Amino acid sequence: METTKPRTVNSIGMFDMLKGAGMLAIVLGHTAELYPLQLEGGLSLTAFVGFIYRETLMAAFFIASGYGFRKRSISKCIHQQLKSLLKPFCYTAVFTTVLHFIIHYKTFHYLPGSMTESIKVAGGFLLGLPHTATYFGQEFFSCGPMWYLLALLMGWILLDVILNIFPERYIPWAVGGAALLGWGASLVWELPFCLIQGAVITPYLYLGYLAKRQHWLDQPLSRRMSCILWAAVLLIPAAALATRRTDCVSMAEWSLGPISILLDGLDILNCTPEELRCRQGTDLAVVFQEPMTSLDPVMKIGPQVEESLRIHTKKTPQERKEAALAAMAEAELPDPEAIYDKYPHELSGGMLQRVMIAAAIISHPKLLLADEPTTALDVTIQAQILQLLKKINREYGTAILFISHNLNVVRKLCSEILVMHKGVIVERGSTEEIFHHPKEDYTQRLIAAIPTRTCRLY
Repeated sequence: METTKPRTVNSIGMFDMLKGAGMLAIVLGHTAELYPLQLEGGLSLTAFVGFIYRETLMAAFFIASGYGFRKRSISKCIHQQLKSLLKPFCYTAVFTTVLHFIIHYKTFHYLPGSMTESIKVAGGFLLGLPHTATYFGQEFFSCGPMWYLLALLMGWILLDVILNIFPERYIPWAVGGAALLGWGASLVWELPFCLIQGAVITPYLYLGYLAKRQHWLDQPLSRRMSCILWAAVLLIPAAALATRRTDCVSMAEWSLGPISILLDGLDILNCTPEELRCRQGTDLAVVFQEPMTSLDPVMKIGPQVEESLRIHTKKTPQERKEAALAAMAEAELPDPEAIYDKYPHELSGGMLQRVMIAAAIISHPKLLLADEPTTALDVTIQAQILQLLKKINREYGTAILFISHNLNVVRKLCSEILVMHKGVIVERGSTEEIFHHPKEDYTQRLIAAIPTRTCRLY
């Protein structure tokens, strides 16, 4: 730097400092979006502020990076970028994968699961994915905020290629075309190695390159340029308010799974097998989707209904039988005395499902897991089972976690709904909010797919 003018040295140093601070601020902006403070109408305050903060800083970060760019041969540019940016990217990939494995294993104490999840993280880094995506039939996680670094590498190489190939007067058009090509490709596919993001950021890098080359920062901005910059700044929040959406680009897509599941103060994921067994069948019960395969075909109904009492209580056989008969009566089974001595194959599907419910409620659990309990039943029996579940919730105060793909059934039974897509919760709200004011695109498509009397299936 001995032959560089002091003013230029200070300018480059200032922009290096701004780039470092901007990178940290972008990560903070991403993180703020992960913990939204929901406002009425569907717009999250913290997500919105984080979105504006991150979008503005992202543009500034890439423009500042372009300020330090200089044209060179394509081969030298590729070599320089691989040398300066690929090494920290690889170090981060190794560190993140190892850290993810340690945290996952310490949390769940399950080696195969920890290996599988960590491979998804490593694969996401190797493929340079800015979003979680599926390749070769396998899901891989994003490389987190490091996609900025990889996009910068690709953007610099692409800009250098444009500067070397195109005549001066065609360069702005080529830069704009590269950005449009990147945006278009993002609509149909998630390309690896941040190729799309590298193309989209090319105009930012070119602006920084022009700012240095034409000495834009050596003199005050004109009124026209100031108006253009303010219009660009205001366009981002205006678009977010108009669409009532913000987008969390890549953070928080590394899945550790739930850290804890609490049931009446007990951490289900981290308790001992003995503690968990004490809660199963007492505080926690389940009704499965297919009762015929869930019940033992060679055991009579009565002993199966009273099984949890036999395991968790010291009641006499007569007391257990009386409790089982009472539970079957509560499940609205006709003639419990006769059913007590029958085998599962002697009962209909609806009656078997009531037997499963009787076995679940015999200990008056605090939480009842209902896994598609009405799928194999006809509409009439389905309505009866739903009414029975409502009665259990109302009379015993039992919380019901109802799992179903039938939105009409969910609408009739549930007060709060969580919509999941590929194992991830995409939306949460009351039944009224989900059905009448769905926010997420996936939820809107689910609601639109419900057949109505006015729509045709052909």
